[in-house]
Amino acid sequence: MTRQAVNESLDLIAAVPGYARTAQCLRRTPLRLNPALSDRAQTSLWHVITLGLEPFGGSGDAARVSLAGTLVHEHFHLRQHPLEKTASFWLGLARRHPPMRRFEAPAYAAQRDFLRALARSHPALEAAALAEVAHVQAAFAFHYGTSL
Repeated sequence: MTRQAVNESLDLIAAVPGYARTAQCLRRTPLRLNPALSDRAQTSLWHVITLGLEPFGGSGDAARVSLAGTLVHEHFHLRQHPLEKTASFWLGLARRHPPMRRFEAPAYAAQRDFLRALARSHPALEAAALAEVAHVQAAFAFHYGTSL
């Protein structure tokens, strides 16, 4: 993880109308890199975001947009009550749904909404942002069996 890539993505988040406070919060959040992490990122109970390698993939704008979207997704998890994850797991099992769908859906939606706002506010990044929206929606459908 390069600090420069993270800072560029945080600057991008801050430049999207309505997301300055999100960027401020993320600047105060400890970030770690785990190259072996199979997920894009995870947020711990101790409010540490661990990033895998996937959001750094691609080049230029695509990588910056991907990392920014991932950070917004994880920022949503920072604000969720820890018991929501447990409730999502057990309710999913009881209802025979993917266990984490209830917990993950609003974070994926926050990521999608940020990327759409980015596309509207930064025309030069519109193609990269909308491609990332498609990726986010496809990932949610793949993991949770429904669309956002």
